[in-house]
Amino acid sequence: MNNNVTLLSLWLITPLSASMASIGPFGGTISSLAVDPSNSDIVYAATIGAGVFKSTDGSVNWTAANAGVTNLDVRSLALAPAHPEIIYASTGRGAFKSTDGGSQWSPLMTGLTGPILSLAIDPIDEETIYAGSLDRGMAKSTDGGANWFPIGPPDTFEPCLGIAPSDSQIIYAGTSEGVFKSTDAGQSWRLLRFLPLARWSASIVIDPADPLIVYAATNGEGVFKTTDGGNRWSQINSGLEVLNVNRLVLDPADSRTLYAGTTGGLFKSTSGGDAWERADAGLEQRSVLAIALDATDRNILYAGTSRLREGGIFKTTDGGARWFASSVGLANHLIRAIALDPSNPETIYAGTTQGGGIFKSISRGGDWALVGSELGESPFIHAIALDPLDTNIIYAGTGLPGIPPLGVFKSTDGGAHWLASGLEDRSVQSIAIDPTDSQTVYATISFGGGSVFKSTDGGTHWVQASSGLGNRLAYTLSIDPLNTNVLYAGTGFGGVFKSVDGGGNWSAVNNGLGQPVVYSIAIDPLDTKILYAGTYNAGVFKSTDGGDNWSAANIGIGQPTVISILINPFDTATVYAGTTDLGVFKSIDGGGNWSAANASLGDLRVMAMALDPVNPDIIYAGTDGSSVFVSYDGAQTWY
Repeated sequence: MNNNVTLLSLWLITPLSASMASIGPFGGTISSLAVDPSNSDIVYAATIGAGVFKSTDGSVNWTAANAGVTNLDVRSLALAPAHPEIIYASTGRGAFKSTDGGSQWSPLMTGLTGPILSLAIDPIDEETIYAGSLDRGMAKSTDGGANWFPIGPPDTFEPCLGIAPSDSQIIYAGTSEGVFKSTDAGQSWRLLRFLPLARWSASIVIDPADPLIVYAATNGEGVFKTTDGGNRWSQINSGLEVLNVNRLVLDPADSRTLYAGTTGGLFKSTSGGDAWERADAGLEQRSVLAIALDATDRNILYAGTSRLREGGIFKTTDGGARWFASSVGLANHLIRAIALDPSNPETIYAGTTQGGGIFKSISRGGDWALVGSELGESPFIHAIALDPLDTNIIYAGTGLPGIPPLGVFKSTDGGAHWLASGLEDRSVQSIAIDPTDSQTVYATISFGGGSVFKSTDGGTHWVQASSGLGNRLAYTLSIDPLNTNVLYAGTGFGGVFKSVDGGGNWSAVNNGLGQPVVYSIAIDPLDTKILYAGTYNAGVFKSTDGGDNWSAANIGIGQPTVISILINPFDTATVYAGTTDLGVFKSIDGGGNWSAANASLGDLRVMAMALDPVNPDIIYAGTDGSSVFVSYDGAQTWY
């Protein structure tokens, strides 16, 4: 078992609680955008991993709008044109409907199951909605989503739908088999033969005045256009420098004006696609996944990007000539590591996966900045550790099989710059620094072999320190603060191993524990014989004799996957456990009993936690899609 989760699996399983707030970092992956046609200050954004967000001030500020949504990976949004307070959202588990502008959502499950990729509302009859699925073709509802029945090409991947504004009997569906067309509201379909047949369409737009004019965006061959309803197509890529096109939008007030969001920026045509030019100054050639036009001022557009390089929401007020970031309040990063500066806890580092990198805040999360361009465009950061004697020295553990960078990176200037520091062919899951000799650093390996490596010169050179571990995956390592020769390693399906000679030799210490995957180990700083182990699907275990014997400590918490455990250093009976799908639990009796501590914690997929070293009532929780939350009162309330 590996706790590196794929985007698809994240999309399918995303638990959450009733409300959501976050201190950032802001931005993320925006899959869909919609502007209220009756009030252009109201904008909606769908995210991969944090649900739906709403702005009531033209994207200056965003708030989560997920009450009733039980899956946070939202792929598309559709607003009823005459009643825009009615909104539909498609997710990895069906679709949801709101009748009050996103304040509350209800599931639409009757006849509609599985991952839904696309939604389209009949512009003439708002009760008629179409939904394209991941693998089950298309479904249709004629009663506002209450009931659905299958139509259209079966067993196809359907990322986009288009309905002719002037004749809603005409529907185009972009599928994994090509573009299909219906002229009878989905009762029958015809495959449109345009080259290249192997390329599926990612976006389809139809001229509002002439339904024979249709544009189709493809993944790798640019944009195609037909002027005869799909019988003949031509490529229209002059000036379109990037041919992987994610999204097309047509200006309904001037149908010769089109915008194309690509994997390398945004392009604009004012000639019906005959010629394109870049219109992405300020977007910096980010991958644009969503585009929406203001309902009243066509010079105002919104672009949603992937989370790469501080992606998120961008806005232009001059028709695309210049864009600026506009994501405040929209938190959608996947956090895998949090570290605080022990000498100045105002400074926080958050390590992300799937495109973020490392973010730094010097104001307890009030503002964040992406640091470390040397880490690449889409690093997977699993671990961050600060030198306790010189907190400008930081180590980062990176890597996912086949996705660079791999290994350890080191910064000596507070994260501004990074250099590779060894183990470049391995995925580094955790890093631990000897509190008495900060030149001694340990790294655990989850891919590439070796289990544990040790450096005695601050990461310049590494030696394998895995004798007795075999070649097990190692997810975490903890150092006894009172005797730093004593180490504990949590492994994959091997339980806990212990070394009493600084990693020279290891032996299993699993009596009463078995051999689960162990993701986290916490050592009581006042009595280092007391240990806690967080496991995969087995909850928390506790040892009071340095790991010789273990017992389950799961009353009130059950057996979730526990990814992190924290001990209050001033009151070691207070322990926190972060779980991957049930949020945060707190014990005030040394793990004897647990209670959920999730008030206002909007995302229950907690992947990293950290305590303020000065005030341990301040706790940070990094989530798997909604960035970082903070509690100032010992996990009673989160922000």
